[in-house]
Amino acid sequence: MRKLLDKKLGPSLPLLGFILGSCSSFGGEHSSQDLKNYSASGSYNQESQRFENQNQDLIDPMKDKVFSFNFITKLIFPPDNLRPPGPLPEKHIDFQAFLQPSTSAKLIWLGHSSFLVRMAEKTILIDPVFFNAGPFFFLGRRFQPSIVRVEDLPPVDYIVISHDHFDHLEMRTAQYFAQMKTQFIVPLGVRTHLTYWGVPEQNIIERDWWGSHRDGELEVILTPSRHYSGRSGFLANDTLWGSFVIRDTHSSIYYSGDSGYDSHFKDIAQRYGPFQIALVENGQYHEISRQIHLFPEDTLQAFKDLNAQTLVPIHWGMFALSQHPWDEPIKTINQLASEHGIDLYMPKLGEIFSTQRPRTLERWWEP
Repeated sequence: MRKLLDKKLGPSLPLLGFILGSCSSFGGEHSSQDLKNYSASGSYNQESQRFENQNQDLIDPMKDKVFSFNFITKLIFPPDNLRPPGPLPEKHIDFQAFLQPSTSAKLIWLGHSSFLVRMAEKTILIDPVFFNAGPFFFLGRRFQPSIVRVEDLPPVDYIVISHDHFDHLEMRTAQYFAQMKTQFIVPLGVRTHLTYWGVPEQNIIERDWWGSHRDGELEVILTPSRHYSGRSGFLANDTLWGSFVIRDTHSSIYYSGDSGYDSHFKDIAQRYGPFQIALVENGQYHEISRQIHLFPEDTLQAFKDLNAQTLVPIHWGMFALSQHPWDEPIKTINQLASEHGIDLYMPKLGEIFSTQRPRTLERWWEP
């Protein structure tokens, strides 16, 4: 339907173009051949034609809770402290230093769950979102403009996408890189969105859980998570979701994507741990969605399961996608890390940090 509207009505009027552009951001639709191909995945249910978690029966009841009167009322009348009182501190990105050869992996936090990583002489973008985290300008508004424009980035070798939600997969970014040699590494099904937006098939590496991609010393492995997918329907699960292990001969990083707590953290550690840095979800949680998002105490336990050296909290600090105060996640996990003797690090926006230790934590979120 979206393809037909684009073809028939796209050039008509500016307003119509805006509506169609927003529709385009919902992505593509799977072919019958796609659905046949997905049936080979152990995570795909052929009967329901959707991907599933190992405990999907615990997650499905969320639908009724999310569409309850109380939950919707809180979305319409949110509390006042969802956004910071002013801009978060930033550091100018020194791309020359970032690209300098090193045996240590280098990382830059771009906000929320977006990172720029330099490893094995390759530049990797993780879940890049440079604009708002929604299909319309009034949804998922940023706290502040992106620390860097996508046009000002150094050449990017790989873009890694954990799942197809708007705060992790952005149409405008995909379209920008569609004309370049950048490779996208994505879970099953996400290819359909990318090709719909113009990314060539040959630039897309699609993987099931535990599938990997090697490029010289660099290896990127799609690992499980406990979440859901869908750009136009809640719990549609028409594409797979996941976490990532990114490693070379010197460094090993884990990226959780979005996930509820489950045994997969231990499974990943047994196969690929230990990790020098674990980027673990810690924000945008709600009691209704606890099965698919981590509360700070869950983040702590997941980090322990992962057998990692340093915890870097993600999925906070740029969008208000839940009902908790904007700084509650970092305050809580900082307190828990102190109580449990865990090495916590939270960089400023644009700050370059590496897998090397020690690091000095600056509590920049405090007044």
